[in-house]
Amino acid sequence: MSDILSQEEIDALLGAVASGQVKVGDTESLILEKGVSAPYDFRRPKLISKEQMRALQMLSDTFAKSFAGTLSLSLRTTVNATLALIEQFTYSEFITSLPNPTCLSLFSMEPLEGLATLEINPVLVFVIVDRLLGGRGQPPKQFREFTEIENRVILTVIHTALEKFQETWKQVAEVRCVLEERASNPQFSQVTSLGENVLLITLNVEIAEHTGMVSLCLPIAMLTPVLGQLNARKWIASAQPNPDADGRCRGLLEETEVELEAVLGGARMTLNELLNLQRGDVVVLDGHANDAIMLHIGNTPKFYAKPGLVAGRYGVEVVRAFE
Repeated sequence: MSDILSQEEIDALLGAVASGQVKVGDTESLILEKGVSAPYDFRRPKLISKEQMRALQMLSDTFAKSFAGTLSLSLRTTVNATLALIEQFTYSEFITSLPNPTCLSLFSMEPLEGLATLEINPVLVFVIVDRLLGGRGQPPKQFREFTEIENRVILTVIHTALEKFQETWKQVAEVRCVLEERASNPQFSQVTSLGENVLLITLNVEIAEHTGMVSLCLPIAMLTPVLGQLNARKWIASAQPNPDADGRCRGLLEETEVELEAVLGGARMTLNELLNLQRGDVVVLDGHANDAIMLHIGNTPKFYAKPGLVAGRYGVEVVRAFE
């Protein structure tokens, strides 16, 4: 049976209600029997389609890996970042879920209008700052307001996160992420109205034995101009091998210069013998005069060859490939 009522069925249902054959209270049970009802929260309408959510999930996964890799190099330790949540909420729900104090950064995505929010959990802030200042990455036993030095140190990580987020979004649109202001109290950082719908992207970040969250809050009204470009199928199709691109890459590789080295042979001697070598001494190599020599490409043996003279210059003749 179809999950959607036809126009005839709707007219018949409305006519039955108008004539009194079906009571208004019974319509819900009638619809439930057809299996077409579904809960819908009008306070949180679904403004992003499933296809667009899949595309956003792909973007967020890419951002998580890129951010974790860069942060791992900065901290000189293993950093893992995975997508924990990507969902639509109201801005008030996002604000009330944050600890106080926390690390909040308000940034713009030019040319899109509005502000977005980057939040780094205090646990991660203290761990990162401690690592960057030479410590083992231990958070304090009790959370407190960040000092001026801590705020300045964590600023480098904020800029790194915004840079990687901007690089990831190039697949959708050319945006420029600019840090506008920072705050520690969520109640004083209102980028949009409390009832406004926002997209919340939350990453689970692990640094050694410590775990914390990094969240990105993007107002959906801000993303509206680029929502139409969020198409996961188009990106997957664009990632398929391109014969023309393969040909261009092959052409570039064929023009790449490599260094060849013909090794006549080797010998073993003591350091004392090497230091006492003088002009006229003879070093006996480990091969015979008629043996093929090894031809190296980039310090890797590739061919057997025979030495000789070519137009008055030394040269080698390739005999066979090295296996």
